[in-house]
Amino acid sequence: MRNKHIKHLPLYILILINLLFAIIYGGDFNESWDEQPRYNVALEAIARYRSAEPAQRITGKGPIYYVTAKLGGDLIRLIRPHFNSIQAWHYIHFLTFLLGVIAFYIISLKFLPVTAAFASTTLFNSQPLLIGHAFINPKDIPFMSSFLVILATGFLMADHLPKEKGRTAPFKNDINTLRQQVKNEWLNLKWPHVIHILCHFTISMISLYLLFIHKDIVQQFFQQTINHIDFPLLYRVLDFIAASVFNGTISGGIAPHNIQRAYPFFIIAWGIALALGSLLLFLLYFPKSLRILTGFSSRKQYFVELIAVLRSGWVYPAGIILGLSINNRSLSITAGLFVLFYIWVKHRKIFLPACLVYLGLATIILYITWPGLWGNPVTGLIKSLLSNTSYSWGGSTLFRGQEYKPEQLPLYYLPYLMGIQFTIPAIALGILGFIKAILDLINKSLDKTLFSIFTAWFLLPFVSALILKPAIYHNFRHFLFMTPPIFFFSGLGIKTIFEYIPHSLINSLIILLILFPSVLGLIQLHPYQYIYYNQLVGGVKGAFRSYEMDYWLTSFQECVDYLNEVAGEKDVILVYGPLHLVNDDLREDLETNRLVLRQFDPNNDGQIIENTDYVIMPTRMNHDLIFFPTKPTVFSVQRNNAILSVIKDLH
Repeated sequence: MRNKHIKHLPLYILILINLLFAIIYGGDFNESWDEQPRYNVALEAIARYRSAEPAQRITGKGPIYYVTAKLGGDLIRLIRPHFNSIQAWHYIHFLTFLLGVIAFYIISLKFLPVTAAFASTTLFNSQPLLIGHAFINPKDIPFMSSFLVILATGFLMADHLPKEKGRTAPFKNDINTLRQQVKNEWLNLKWPHVIHILCHFTISMISLYLLFIHKDIVQQFFQQTINHIDFPLLYRVLDFIAASVFNGTISGGIAPHNIQRAYPFFIIAWGIALALGSLLLFLLYFPKSLRILTGFSSRKQYFVELIAVLRSGWVYPAGIILGLSINNRSLSITAGLFVLFYIWVKHRKIFLPACLVYLGLATIILYITWPGLWGNPVTGLIKSLLSNTSYSWGGSTLFRGQEYKPEQLPLYYLPYLMGIQFTIPAIALGILGFIKAILDLINKSLDKTLFSIFTAWFLLPFVSALILKPAIYHNFRHFLFMTPPIFFFSGLGIKTIFEYIPHSLINSLIILLILFPSVLGLIQLHPYQYIYYNQLVGGVKGAFRSYEMDYWLTSFQECVDYLNEVAGEKDVILVYGPLHLVNDDLREDLETNRLVLRQFDPNNDGQIIENTDYVIMPTRMNHDLIFFPTKPTVFSVQRNNAILSVIKDLH
């Protein structure tokens, strides 16, 4: 046991370094745009928990993480009472990130030696982009970490499931047996059954072709059909969907843009319907093949295996974590499906009982912790899915010097940004590791199951984004959860280098060299590390005015500190951005007004200037150059010659 802990001593040191960094520098990270609304969600959810009343508003995402972060922040304030609520819960966000780092290490050990696993974990942990988000992002970092923790606990659960009795054939032989059984049952089908299957297949292919290739025609058809519907039951169903997504009804007709918003949900719902139809056909016409596919042998054996699964200790934390994670973000179920796929490959004879206990426990936890599901869980889940798939954003994104609406972003947007926002060693090692993984697969020296999971983990969100075209903005923060596979493959790249250079001292120097850009970025950009860009675009300096910078306006705090020192008594401050980022720490005698750009004419700003003393604005979309161009900039927040926000004197 002692040797086991000594082997992982570098990880313990890494955790300690993280904790020391948080203690010393965590208070430097300022409030971001989205934090106050999320904190208010926590307050409302706590009130719901106390009153045991179902919530109608908290349905898009469950509140459990926000509540946990709020309560954890209250404990932090007992230690550091000078922190405000937002500063305190920053530490809970960071601890959640650190939990994801530990989960990353646990997963890495399944296919990497300890040294390479530690090196790739440190590379992942030290990315400036991730460290910057780790304190100020209450949504995407917890989601990424929960994805990692689901997989880590799920793999541990699978590894501790009871050993299967009577299974000696490898997975490949099982697949061959399944293929032969499907062939036999197909040859024994009657013609009506064959026609039934072919019709289902044809309808599925045609519908998917129309949904994806001719979606404009399909959306127009939906709009015309809904606006002329005569069936009362169908009308009530569609009216419920309209109320959930658009907070309205279809009584006065439905607009084209609303059809576009609901279209991703319809694709998902139709895909689920086709999958269930295929499962039903398989159950009816290929029952023996289905038994092989699921590992089901007999009812008696099923209950014996169910009892064995219930006695397995890891199934309970794994199921609880899955339920809590789905509460935080419904897409977390994808990680749970990856775990079930792993169990299906490794322990197929006990797949069904493991699936029942794992998903059953997650469902119970999900219902208990989500007020939006109380009383009517089906309606709550539908509303959640509708809300998540139909979200739209009306702003613009700066990419390669041009402004894009979310629906106009080029196809290469996500991989391109990942290539310039992670450090160059991480990207280079990821490419090397992926090539090595392909070669190892050919040589049959790599676990195909893990490779399949990592590849699907990265590719499925990317392909889904291309097909469903969700609202993508603020760079790729919504897709941080899909980035850990880059670093798993980086670990394979590091392992390859270590195999060619089997010298511990040189390997240590290589690790330091790999980490150097990360450490440099952390130091130079603090506390705005999330704006990091690598040298492929000239660093942050080269990315300035070509890519997004401080889109969450965390640099406003420095502007507030400046105004608290120099502003005159009862001066009026104009703010481009949410006022709560300024008001909480601004001197009480100073007054603030919000600058709404769509109501502002830069060619006729005399009235605003007459009644205002200073303006705080970010440099996003060159607003500092466009608005009040003749007024002097008296203060700016900069990192590496990139200006994040400015104060202009309007006297």
